[in-house]
Amino acid sequence: MSFALTSPADYSVLGIPTIALSALIAVIALAIFAFVIVKRLVPLLNAAPDNSRFSRIPERIAKVLVIFLAQYRQPRYLAGGLIHIFIFFGFIALLIRTFSLAVMGLYAEFVFPGFGGAFGQGYSILADYAATWVLIVCLIAAVRRGLFTPERYKVPENYGHDHTNEAVFILLVISTMMVTKSLF
Repeated sequence: MSFALTSPADYSVLGIPTIALSALIAVIALAIFAFVIVKRLVPLLNAAPDNSRFSRIPERIAKVLVIFLAQYRQPRYLAGGLIHIFIFFGFIALLIRTFSLAVMGLYAEFVFPGFGGAFGQGYSILADYAATWVLIVCLIAAVRRGLFTPERYKVPENYGHDHTNEAVFILLVISTMMVTKSLF
């Protein structure tokens, strides 16, 4: 007897094609994302104009590459910085796979262009290792943040509240994504 998973694009629940549910989830997620972005853009749009925004373009691109992509500032706190770097580069490694899985919910035979042959198989192996290391590091980060909160994360009462619960929740969401990716 052979066992194969049925793609959401080819399945139905109570007569409702799951492709419709997959599309609905995507639309709801995009709507929530748009709502959050609009709420965050309003103060920026009401702020004074910044006429220097398009000056020093090469310097700005270099800083993006060094600070964002190379994660230059993270190792200043060694343990937390390394944890962040592993999660960040794991996510970078999994971007294409994550996009592919989302599209496969709508079209079962989707293959990201250029990822159909040996290169795609190699990437799939890398993605499996990346998902494993991201899961391990997320669990370490959740324990570290939840049980052994570094002093620098403590928030004085007059400045608001501690964000440990939100941080642990996000780490558990990321861990769930890694487990489901591995199960796929």
